[in-house]
Amino acid sequence: MAQCPNCKHPLRWRHWRPTCPGCGVNLMFFGFEDRFYEDAKNAELSFAALRVKSKRFKAGLAGSKLAKLRLIVMVFPFLALLLPAATLQVNLPHAAQTFQGGLLGMVSLVMGNKFALPFLLQSAQSEPLKTLFFRFDSVLLCYALLALLALAVLLLSMFSFLRVKRLSIAASILSLTGALCSLAAFFFARMLSDASSALEGAPALASAGFGAPLAALVFLAVAWINWRLGREGVEVEFDEGDLERAEIYAKVKRGGLCLAELPYPVVETEATRAREAEIQAQMQSDGGDDSA
Repeated sequence: MAQCPNCKHPLRWRHWRPTCPGCGVNLMFFGFEDRFYEDAKNAELSFAALRVKSKRFKAGLAGSKLAKLRLIVMVFPFLALLLPAATLQVNLPHAAQTFQGGLLGMVSLVMGNKFALPFLLQSAQSEPLKTLFFRFDSVLLCYALLALLALAVLLLSMFSFLRVKRLSIAASILSLTGALCSLAAFFFARMLSDASSALEGAPALASAGFGAPLAALVFLAVAWINWRLGREGVEVEFDEGDLERAEIYAKVKRGGLCLAELPYPVVETEATRAREAEIQAQMQSDGGDDSA
């Protein structure tokens, strides 16, 4: 059952008037001023929190020269992986195949010729090509791991505005891991090329490419940029009072503070003081006109 907010008098269906039958207070406008100021305080705090998040987002993405540079180079690992680390040509009767040890070669194996991947796996068990295919499979495995690392670095770089220093350091560590994995792919590619040279007359020819060393250099560059951002961070400039308002708003949402207990304006700044002075001057001017 509804009650009067002033005197707690029960309100029934027959009480159709806008005033309370017990105390006579106007039910529609009771507490209007308190609700008005609560809405004003909530708007002040919530908009300030939104401005703080927006500025942190912009600063995390492009708030410094290093951050802008990272926006450009964070996709370079994927581009470097397009170049193959090794190439394997198999010239069996009625089964000539060319395999690229790179990202495009992996996509071609999975989505291209449906006989290519089974042929590659079956040939890895046959002599005298067993050694060649085992080392070529090792190159592909390294590139699969590199693709995952490149994706993780890209995502951490894009969302680093959430925690600029921590996520940038994490992206730097993953980039260093990618550089090491690229060197491992180059090592297997060289072993593949040497094994192919040792097998004279074999129906297969393998050669090492420049994709893996290039990927290692790119991952090192990305690691250095993220490490610098993780150590130095990005300076964010907030409007006066916005950061304090955002902290107060977080406490209000957690239930640690009540809007009714806060003053209005919640945080005084030069802008709020100038606006208050303008309002007071306008009120005095209106009062002078009325007395005249």
